[in-house]
Amino acid sequence: MTIKNLVLGGGYVGQRLADRIDAPTTHRSEEKSSAQHSLYFDLANRSSWNNLPRSENVIWTFPAAPLEQVQDFYRTKLADVERLFVYASTSCYLAPQGDQWIDESQPLDLARERVAGEEWLRQQGAAILVLAGIYGPNRQPLDWLKKGLIKTPDKRVNLVHVDDIVAITERLLNDQRDARGERFNLADSEALHWRDIARHYGVDIQAEAKNYVSKRISNDKIRLWLGGYSFRPLFD
Repeated sequence: MTIKNLVLGGGYVGQRLADRIDAPTTHRSEEKSSAQHSLYFDLANRSSWNNLPRSENVIWTFPAAPLEQVQDFYRTKLADVERLFVYASTSCYLAPQGDQWIDESQPLDLARERVAGEEWLRQQGAAILVLAGIYGPNRQPLDWLKKGLIKTPDKRVNLVHVDDIVAITERLLNDQRDARGERFNLADSEALHWRDIARHYGVDIQAEAKNYVSKRISNDKIRLWLGGYSFRPLFD
């Protein structure tokens, strides 16, 4: 039997997406997969691959690495799927000079094992969804500030709400256009400085880190593809 959608990974985004599109998820722990009524699947354990049902569409939500395992798994289980979406991180892009916007044409940091795996999958026809910093229920920038996790007030931060990720993924799954081989940035494109976020919440930042990369991620491509999608701003 072939199912409609399969979500590989049942983490913060994956579980919410699975709930939205009524799809099974996976977990790499046999114990947790049983407790959570998900499928046991571990990329590093080839025998677990047999637990996965055939699916028309697959959404890959965890890092696509190491490359050899990614290639083997794809050739064994994913070569015939209609649509494959792979979640990536904005760390996939090499940092530009200056404060310019980064779109999907920005050179990739292929020295990162995860990025090499994602790009190989894209070349096979996967659509890559590049996710900015994810926030949402129980995962808020204010909490990160209060815990003292942020040490770079002058750094820009690219964010995306989990609801936007889920909504856009669902729309792409239902889109009749061919997104194979595409790369889309999913970010609100506010690219605020941490100091401005801290000021809004009335929180002080103790600046410690001096060497960091600051990026401004453009969402123009996905907004145009979806006909003017509006991302949720951090501050309502």
